[in-house]
Amino acid sequence: MINKLMIKNFVLIEEAELEFGDRLNVLSGETGAGKSILVDAVMLLLGARYDKGLLRHGEDEGSIEAFFNIGKRTKKRLVGAGIDNLKSYGIDESYEGEDEVLISRRFFSDGKNEIRLNGKQITLAMLKSFAPILIDIYGQHDYVQYLDPSVQLRLLDFFCGEKLDVWIKKCGEEYKNYLRILKELKELGQEDQREKNIDFLSFQISEIENAGVGEHEEEDLIAKRKILLNAEKIASLLEQSIAGLSNSEFLSALSALKKLQDYDNDFLEYADRLNSIMIETDDILSSISNRAGDFSFEKDALDKLEDRLLVVRNIKKKYGDAKACEKFLSDAVNKLNRLKNAEAEYEGLTKQKRAVLASLYKICSTISDIRRGEAGTLSDRVVSELKELGMEKARFMLGFNEMPELDECERYLTANGFDVIEFLFSANAGQPLKPFSKVASGGEMSRFMLAIKVISGDFMGIDTLIFDEIDSGISGKIGQEVAKKLARISQNSQVLCVTHLAQIASMADTHFFIDKISKDDSTSTKIQLLDNDGQINEISRLLGSIGISSASHQTAVDMKNWSKNYKAAKN
Repeated sequence: MINKLMIKNFVLIEEAELEFGDRLNVLSGETGAGKSILVDAVMLLLGARYDKGLLRHGEDEGSIEAFFNIGKRTKKRLVGAGIDNLKSYGIDESYEGEDEVLISRRFFSDGKNEIRLNGKQITLAMLKSFAPILIDIYGQHDYVQYLDPSVQLRLLDFFCGEKLDVWIKKCGEEYKNYLRILKELKELGQEDQREKNIDFLSFQISEIENAGVGEHEEEDLIAKRKILLNAEKIASLLEQSIAGLSNSEFLSALSALKKLQDYDNDFLEYADRLNSIMIETDDILSSISNRAGDFSFEKDALDKLEDRLLVVRNIKKKYGDAKACEKFLSDAVNKLNRLKNAEAEYEGLTKQKRAVLASLYKICSTISDIRRGEAGTLSDRVVSELKELGMEKARFMLGFNEMPELDECERYLTANGFDVIEFLFSANAGQPLKPFSKVASGGEMSRFMLAIKVISGDFMGIDTLIFDEIDSGISGKIGQEVAKKLARISQNSQVLCVTHLAQIASMADTHFFIDKISKDDSTSTKIQLLDNDGQINEISRLLGSIGISSASHQTAVDMKNWSKNYKAAKN
């Protein structure tokens, strides 16, 4: 349930704060005042695409924040949707009591936006996974989703409840086994394909093994190639070094120093130091001379090195570096051994597939029986609701595909069974049932959707429903019935309804008036919480007789009192 909504710099709203009640919240106002802006704000908060045009003109940033109370049933639905780490978002995982959750979305003039859940930044995808569990928003054209057979099937499954959930879970688990077997059979392939795979794997294994690429071989080869390409230059420089060291006059200098020591002992130290240099120089000369023979230029050696480098690079391009090659080789050997023994494995997998298909068929048949059994009850409830909405001759049923036999069920199998359903509808007497998407008018679809919401509110467990002008094209007695339906829904779920009908406004438990104000070349939307007198005046305005007849005020009072008595009787 949404407790408080705070909006800043969103379209025409400069700043607004709304505290909603837990029953029927009505939002009304003059045409063009911006009633649906509030719905747009909630949609943006819960994951709708942000566009810079939504930021109030002249502002750099805006925000939408809302406090939600989530209870046991919402927590269970969050876990069912795969959001199982509730604690990390500050939500009690014990399912006990209610938790308050703050969702905020800031948006900026450069098109960027920031989303947080209880102060923790989250992604748009994560927000979208929360949204449909917290709030169900229905606008004038949102019936389109219910034209999708998969959505229709999901609605029926919700109606079937826990007795179906158990079998759906079993079906999902067995379906995973079925897909695993199909994957393994595909990997083995048919006999002719297996032979091709064996040949190809054998070639790859042979290629890698024959290449025998070392871990750093490419780097070593590149270094050697650099030396070979510059062998003549290196040899020439070494010869110069050897000649320079060999032709030094170190011996003559040492002899002179030894003679000088007879005159001064200091020259003995110089002689020793020079002797050390000569020993080190001889060692260097010996080392250089030994290496000099390594740098003879041989074209054949360079050609062989280039060929080897080409092999190494080709292997790395195909299979990766040495470690990747090692893994690829290991996997390829395992696959090859498996393929060579595939006939027995293929036969075993085929038997497994037959067994899993038989099991799946039984499970799917049970699922189908449950669905078909509950479909009639759901149809009767929809027809009953439609009659109360003025569609006396309406007929509705859920059409099922013919249940397949075991030997042909594979083409229909899913993780949810093998049923395909379609809503069939007829609004008028004597007209045959046809697909709902092809025969229902806009007004009929609106009333049908309201009937579905009334029924689904009992079993889908959504805390908050928003109706954006669901009363479009409706008036009079039917408007009164729509108001009664909304009141019924609000007994189990919080309802926010944007309306222009006095009948719905009179049923409000909490009523907001939306007005557009222009001042100093600036336009803004203002939102006011109405007290009882304010509600009476707004109902009178919606009746279209305010200021025309003194009786309009009393009519509004009578409508409000009747609505209060109706809700009291239903509680």
